[in-house]
Amino acid sequence: MSSTLMHPTLNAGRAAKTRTAGHGLLVRLVVAWFNLRAKQRSRRQLAALDPRLLRDIGIDRASAVEESRRSIWQ
Repeated sequence: MSSTLMHPTLNAGRAAKTRTAGHGLLVRLVVAWFNLRAKQRSRRQLAALDPRLLRDIGIDRASAVEESRRSIWQ
């Protein structure tokens, strides 16, 4: 039998693809979580900047505080 379906190496490759297909969702969730944490960290750092640095980037204190209070979903 020379059918490719009967070849053990080819079948193992197909099985591996099937087993790893569900990992895409997990990877996307982990990446999303890291992105949310980075956004949260950036907002915390923005709130900690002194007035001189805020002026350098063109943001006033009220805007920085408002941005830092936003939820991570926004």
